[in-house]
Amino acid sequence: MSLDNSPARQSDACKAKEQLLAEQRQGAQALVKTADADKYHFLFDSIQDIAYFLRLDGSIIEVNDAAVRAYGYSRDELPSMNIAMLRTDEERKKLPGMLERCYKYGCVYQTVHRRKDGSTFPLEVNSRGIILDGEKAIVGIARDITERQRAADSLRKSQALLNNIFNCIQDGLTVLDIDLNVVRHNPTIEKWHGRDLVGKKCYRLFHGRNEPCENCPSIRAVREKSMQREVVHDLIGWKELYAYPLVNDDGDVAGTVEQVRDITDRIQADSILRNAMAESELYVDLMGHDINNMNQITLGFMELARNIIEYEGKLTSDNLYLLDKAMDSIKNSSLLIDNVRKIQREKRGLYEPRIMDVSTVLSDVVEQHLDTPGRRVRIDFTPVKGFTVKANDLLKDVFINLVGNAIKHSTGDLTINISLYRVVKAGKEYVGVSVEDNGPGITDQMKQTLLELDLTHTKSRGKGFGLCLIKMLLEDFNGEFWVEDRVNGDFSKGARFVVTLPIANR
Repeated sequence: MSLDNSPARQSDACKAKEQLLAEQRQGAQALVKTADADKYHFLFDSIQDIAYFLRLDGSIIEVNDAAVRAYGYSRDELPSMNIAMLRTDEERKKLPGMLERCYKYGCVYQTVHRRKDGSTFPLEVNSRGIILDGEKAIVGIARDITERQRAADSLRKSQALLNNIFNCIQDGLTVLDIDLNVVRHNPTIEKWHGRDLVGKKCYRLFHGRNEPCENCPSIRAVREKSMQREVVHDLIGWKELYAYPLVNDDGDVAGTVEQVRDITDRIQADSILRNAMAESELYVDLMGHDINNMNQITLGFMELARNIIEYEGKLTSDNLYLLDKAMDSIKNSSLLIDNVRKIQREKRGLYEPRIMDVSTVLSDVVEQHLDTPGRRVRIDFTPVKGFTVKANDLLKDVFINLVGNAIKHSTGDLTINISLYRVVKAGKEYVGVSVEDNGPGITDQMKQTLLELDLTHTKSRGKGFGLCLIKMLLEDFNGEFWVEDRVNGDFSKGARFVVTLPIANR
């Protein structure tokens, strides 16, 4: 048997071999395509979010299993639908032009889709353009954000609730950072200190200081990592302040929350109560001690006079001083009771203020002291008209006490000089009145004691109580009162009492 090894025969064999190899390559490519398609479908259906391909007219090309589960349509139903059919009526209006923009530029947006049963759910969509089998198409990944929105709504509601609580608290609330800058505050703080507070130092805003307050509770709260309390005085009154540290996740203090309560009224009420109690104690002391002593003095002189009458049958001129002393004691007792009554009425506002001529008041006082039994008392005063002040009827008692004290606490001949003049202080006009005498004078120590007299804190006796009354009345009249030497540097040459009162025009 012979073999045909002709060129033609060899050429046919090569062609057959090449065809076989070509068929094998095509089979391998088909296998690869099939494997790639399987991988694509596996990945496509493994995505937990909704995935789809759309034509530019919105018709659905393909969807994954997550889309089938989300919408309730079958895999065969969805490719026969348009994406517009899955949107709510309101969201469908936004669709024209959107697909073309998403193809060109890609886009991320939120929308609301409708399920087969009519229920709706929110989606966040991320889509972009591709070429699919030579055709323009859009691939999209859509995530159901129902839980995210529910959580966001819950967070907003919680924040709104916290904001409402923060803003409704009547105490002042301020959040400070670690450097004492205001981060946030509630309306109460704004009502007290105005707007535009955020970012500014608390000690400048609330206390007018250029550096932190001594013993600042917020600084202590940061240092101690615990709540700190302090009673402070800011620009508008007294505050009770609680500082709470704000601790971050690392355990470090990032700032503080200050809760501030206005206790100005409480402080004032406490002060009024303490003063009232002190006044009450003073009145009890006066009635129980001073007047009782005066009564004992009166009884002593009266008993001496009575004994003299029993043994001698009469009082001689040498013994009349016993009756004078008894009468002086009774007068002092009556004067003390009258002064207490005046103080009570003044504090209740029962004396009506009015415009008064100081010269007229002083003339009445001088007239009242012209006749001093057993003494040569000279009072020099030249009336000057036109000096008017706003006071009440107790203004006369001020000068009665000053002149009366000069007479009472001296012996022998006495000269009292009363001067009336104009004083200008800080651009404001005052009436000046000086009452000076050439009596025994007042020591420097006694001058300081008189300046410190306080009706509610001093166990006043005689002269002291009268000066307390003067000081209290002049404070009510917005005036001032002090004592000095008549001859500078020599108290023994007499005293000068000075009163100033604001001039008030009629």
